Amino acid sequence: MEMDKEQTAPHRAIESVTSNALPRQKPIRSDGRPRAFPTNSLTDAMPPSSKATQPRAAAAAAGKGTQEYHEGDEVGESLLDALMEETKEVATKLRDALPQREIDKYLNEKTPSEDEDDEPERKPMTGVCKHMPSKEMTGVDVVTTQIAATLSGQVYGATSSDSFALPEDKGVEIIRFDDNGKLKETTPPMALAVRGNTLFWVFCGTRGTNNPMDIIVDASFAPVTSRAWYHTAPNVRAQAGMLSLVQSYFAIHDEAIREVIAAHGIENFIFTGHSLGGGIAQLMHCFLQGEVEREGSDWNKLVGDDKLGERLTLRSLSFAAPMTIVNLTSKGLEDPDSSRFLERVAETSCCFVFEMDVVPRGYGCIHFINQVMHGAVPELVADLPVPKVLKWAFGAQRKLADAIESLVDGNKELVRVMTLYRHIGKICFYRSEHDPPEQLVDKGFYFKPAAAAVDGGAGRSKLPLFRSVEYEETSLESLTSMHNFLVGNGAGPGLAFPKPDQPNKI
Repeated sequence: MEMDKEQTAPHRAIESVTSNALPRQKPIRSDGRPRAFPTNSLTDAMPPSSKATQPRAAAAAAGKGTQEYHEGDEVGESLLDALMEETKEVATKLRDALPQREIDKYLNEKTPSEDEDDEPERKPMTGVCKHMPSKEMTGVDVVTTQIAATLSGQVYGATSSDSFALPEDKGVEIIRFDDNGKLKETTPPMALAVRGNTLFWVFCGTRGTNNPMDIIVDASFAPVTSRAWYHTAPNVRAQAGMLSLVQSYFAIHDEAIREVIAAHGIENFIFTGHSLGGGIAQLMHCFLQGEVEREGSDWNKLVGDDKLGERLTLRSLSFAAPMTIVNLTSKGLEDPDSSRFLERVAETSCCFVFEMDVVPRGYGCIHFINQVMHGAVPELVADLPVPKVLKWAFGAQRKLADAIESLVDGNKELVRVMTLYRHIGKICFYRSEHDPPEQLVDKGFYFKPAAAAVDGGAGRSKLPLFRSVEYEETSLESLTSMHNFLVGNGAGPGLAFPKPDQPNKI
């Protein structure tokens, strides 16, 4: 489906507001594939006719030359309005165009079976990352990263502790596996692994999610709080669906894990997982940080008078995880305690992202998701498990239309909530399996460096911005491989140790 150039003005009118963009790369990757150039913006659009409300102009006019976060002010609202304009435009175009697309597809097909038989075999992206991330980037050595990636990928197919296959010389022992018994169809499994003085708590993503866009469209993203951290960070909110799993896992395994820590002399406690499992790992990190800081809790007693990090280090290594955290702190709602709490968690948190993977862009990078929807939604419709000639009769287009109806109607408050999500901690970004990883940071949708920062002043972000990475149009098939590549879950194995039947090539 093509969109008229005049109708994609929000896509083309992306204002350059920061010098913190990623450095430009060669247009061709080392593997011969084209690459997208990063934009000099934070990737969210401004209407071409809104010159008077562009961020820098508006900030200067309002006398906010040193302000960087614009949530709730005139600049922030203009950014949100521009994003709404783009989102409504994309949603409306998709809703209106897909019926005719489905009819054209039906008219051009001989029979569903002939079309299915002629379809080439789909092969996942394979290979390993040529460059491993450094300890300075992740906080752990390369082997620990590889172990976390391998565990995060293998937990998908695990049925017991014996299901995991790691190199024997790495000394990893799976000491606990829980598939949640009768609830395994609705509650992902988890595992505990020990290597020396390091304990890994591995969480599985949703086994039934075959399509990365399902995570963006279907998952519950209501931001809620937790008793674990509310006492010290009252403005911190987390994704409700994943937080409910965190609280359930903690209630079940809390005592056993504390016993393991004591028995094995654990000094490093790593939470890890892929996709939704990575999101759970991030939130378990926040949850345990709050428990350690909550006076009188069992975890506070476990750490004792020592500072956290001297006796026990909490760390999360997540792979392709969605955004899970909202900080409600803003102008008029100042809460330095909440910000400092997230800074403590961020110090030992790292999320790995591969190429154009859409899941780590959910929910806050709506401009990026709009571009994915623009290019990939027809494939989503085409992937429905019904014969092609029956897709129209079965209402394939209606499934999509229902999902975007509120956006077409202009649900600005829903979009506002989505924009509040961001990643905390470092982001280890791979442009391809051949390129070295780049360390990025996510400052959120409303982060617009002040003029002094743009001109190279002290206020600029020390790391390139995650939202500077521009979307490169790709197929849904490729997006799925990108999502799974780093952990070897049907692709890769990326950063994971290869299985005997997986290619170990660069």
